[in-house]
Amino acid sequence: MEKRNDTLRLSDAEVRLFLGARRIPDGKAGIVCDRMVVLVREVMGNEDDVVIYKRDGKRRVGQLRMVAFESGPPPASASTDRNEAVEDISPGEERRLLAVYDKFATRTWVQ
Repeated sequence: MEKRNDTLRLSDAEVRLFLGARRIPDGKAGIVCDRMVVLVREVMGNEDDVVIYKRDGKRRVGQLRMVAFESGPPPASASTDRNEAVEDISPGEERRLLAVYDKFATRTWVQ
Protein backbone atom coordinates (compact mmCIF):
# COMPACT_ATOMS: atom_id res chain seq x y z
CA MET A 1 0.00 0.00 0.00
CA GLU A 2 1.26 3.45 -0.91
CA LYS A 3 1.90 6.00 1.77
CA ARG A 4 0.45 9.42 1.05
CA ASN A 5 3.10 12.10 1.53
CA ASP A 6 0.96 15.22 1.35
CA THR A 7 -2.58 16.48 0.75
CA LEU A 8 -3.71 19.84 -0.62
CA ARG A 9 -7.21 21.16 -0.20
CA LEU A 10 -8.10 23.48 -3.05
CA SER A 11 -11.36 25.40 -3.47
CA ASP A 12 -12.80 22.74 -5.80
CA ALA A 13 -10.70 19.63 -5.12
CA GLU A 14 -8.60 17.58 -2.77
CA VAL A 15 -5.22 16.52 -4.16
CA ARG A 16 -3.15 13.66 -2.74
CA LEU A 17 0.54 13.21 -3.56
CA PHE A 18 2.48 9.96 -3.24
CA LEU A 19 6.24 10.45 -3.75
CA GLY A 20 8.08 7.73 -5.68
CA ALA A 21 4.92 5.63 -5.82
CA ARG A 22 5.34 4.12 -9.29
CA ARG A 23 8.07 2.93 -11.61
CA ILE A 24 7.64 2.84 -15.38
CA PRO A 25 10.04 1.12 -17.76
CA ASP A 26 12.22 3.31 -19.98
CA GLY A 27 14.59 1.17 -21.99
CA LYS A 28 16.80 -0.80 -19.61
CA ALA A 29 16.22 1.60 -16.72
CA GLY A 30 13.03 2.45 -14.89
CA ILE A 31 11.73 5.93 -14.17
CA VAL A 32 10.49 6.64 -10.67
CA CYS A 33 7.19 8.53 -10.72
CA ASP A 34 5.21 10.51 -8.22
CA ARG A 35 1.52 9.65 -8.18
CA MET A 36 -1.06 12.42 -7.81
CA VAL A 37 -4.78 11.86 -7.28
CA VAL A 38 -7.08 14.85 -7.83
CA LEU A 39 -10.58 14.41 -6.37
CA VAL A 40 -12.91 17.09 -7.74
CA ARG A 41 -15.68 17.96 -5.26
CA GLU A 42 -18.20 19.48 -7.68
CA VAL A 43 -18.46 16.43 -9.92
CA MET A 44 -19.19 13.19 -8.09
CA GLY A 45 -16.77 10.48 -9.07
CA ASN A 46 -14.48 12.77 -11.11
CA GLU A 47 -10.91 11.76 -10.32
CA ASP A 48 -7.59 12.29 -12.07
CA ASP A 49 -5.10 9.54 -11.19
CA VAL A 50 -1.81 10.49 -12.81
CA VAL A 51 1.93 9.97 -12.54
CA ILE A 52 4.52 12.72 -12.88
CA TYR A 53 7.94 11.78 -14.22
CA LYS A 54 10.85 13.19 -16.23
CA ARG A 55 11.79 11.94 -19.68
CA ASP A 56 14.38 13.55 -21.97
CA GLY A 57 14.82 16.39 -19.47
CA LYS A 58 11.13 17.33 -19.53
CA ARG A 59 8.53 16.79 -16.84
CA ARG A 60 5.63 14.71 -18.09
CA VAL A 61 2.21 13.71 -16.78
CA GLY A 62 0.56 10.44 -17.73
CA GLN A 63 -2.89 9.05 -16.92
CA LEU A 64 -3.00 5.73 -15.06
CA ARG A 65 -5.30 3.12 -16.59
CA MET A 66 -6.01 -0.46 -15.56
CA VAL A 67 -4.85 -3.07 -18.08
CA ALA A 68 -6.53 -6.44 -18.56
CA PHE A 69 -4.32 -9.51 -18.85
CA GLU A 70 -4.25 -10.77 -22.41
CA SER A 71 -2.14 -13.29 -24.25
CA GLY A 72 -0.03 -11.97 -27.09
CA PRO A 73 2.19 -8.91 -27.40
CA PRO A 74 2.23 -6.32 -24.60
CA PRO A 75 0.20 -3.10 -24.92
CA ALA A 76 1.81 -0.13 -26.67
CA SER A 77 1.77 2.09 -23.60
CA ALA A 78 4.36 1.85 -20.85
CA SER A 79 3.38 -0.43 -18.00
CA THR A 80 3.91 0.15 -14.30
CA ASP A 81 4.74 -2.43 -11.67
CA ARG A 82 1.08 -3.41 -11.35
CA ASN A 83 -1.73 -4.05 -13.85
CA GLU A 84 -1.66 -0.43 -14.97
CA ALA A 85 -0.49 1.48 -18.03
CA VAL A 86 0.52 5.10 -18.44
CA GLU A 87 -1.23 6.93 -21.27
CA ASP A 88 -0.39 10.35 -22.66
CA ILE A 89 -2.79 13.21 -21.97
CA SER A 90 -3.45 16.42 -23.90
CA PRO A 91 -0.88 19.24 -23.59
CA GLY A 92 -3.46 21.52 -21.94
CA GLU A 93 -4.39 18.91 -19.36
CA GLU A 94 -0.70 18.22 -18.72
CA ARG A 95 -0.04 21.93 -18.05
CA ARG A 96 -3.05 22.10 -15.70
CA LEU A 97 -1.94 19.07 -13.70
CA LEU A 98 1.69 20.23 -13.51
CA ALA A 99 0.43 23.56 -12.11
CA VAL A 100 -1.42 21.65 -9.38
CA TYR A 101 1.64 19.43 -8.75
CA ASP A 102 3.83 22.53 -8.36
CA LYS A 103 1.67 23.67 -5.42
CA PHE A 104 3.23 20.90 -3.30
CA ALA A 105 6.26 22.11 -1.33
CA THR A 106 7.85 18.64 -1.50
CA ARG A 107 7.88 16.88 -4.85
CA THR A 108 10.35 14.78 -6.80
CA TRP A 109 10.25 16.69 -10.09
CA VAL A 110 10.72 20.43 -9.58
CA GLN A 111 10.67 22.85 -12.51
